[in-house]
Amino acid sequence: MRIQMRLSNESEIILKKEKERIKNEENISVTYGWIVNTITKKIYDRFEEIDWVKIKNTTLKLVDINNANNWEYITTLNLEQSVVREIEHLQNHFKTVFGASRIHKAFVVRMILKADYLYKYDLI
Repeated sequence: MRIQMRLSNESEIILKKEKERIKNEENISVTYGWIVNTITKKIYDRFEEIDWVKIKNTTLKLVDINNANNWEYITTLNLEQSVVREIEHLQNHFKTVFGASRIHKAFVVRMILKADYLYKYDLI
């Protein structure tokens, strides 16, 4: 399922770094959709164990703090139907976690990518 999203600068940088890492380590070229699919499946299996408020409030050194919340990167991700359902479930979960009335899919993708990055590099 193709879904258009306006991603944050932080999400864009994490996606670029992950794509580069996979290219260098595994010598394969992947799409951003493949990366989001893979990371979502991995994170979703343990989403209840993750301190999402801590993830949200952690600043990544690879992102300029002034541009981290820039949401100008528009892309279309080819996501599996099961991953879309997991993202939608996390949208509802995040409403409770963050006390919000609405959570966008792009925010869920950002939190998933950021959580994976922080855990992968032992930054949290």
